[in-house]
Amino acid sequence: MSTKRRTGRAAQALARSIIRRDRGICWRCGHPGADTAGQVLPVKTHPHLELDPTNRPLLVGERTNVLGSRKF
Repeated sequence: MSTKRRTGRAAQALARSIIRRDRGICWRCGHPGADTAGQVLPVKTHPHLELDPTNRPLLVGERTNVLGSRKF
């Protein structure tokens, strides 16, 4: 299995589907206008979850998108 990060169409399509799935409501604060598909488990250590929608909660735009990060 490759550990190279996937970007582009697949990642964009996943983000759009998560926004539709969660109807733009932030998983963390419950406010509308969420536009960032975050990560429950970091892709760096769990590359097999990169395109797994269950690892992608919808968040209001943040500086980082990994839950548990110091910036959260």
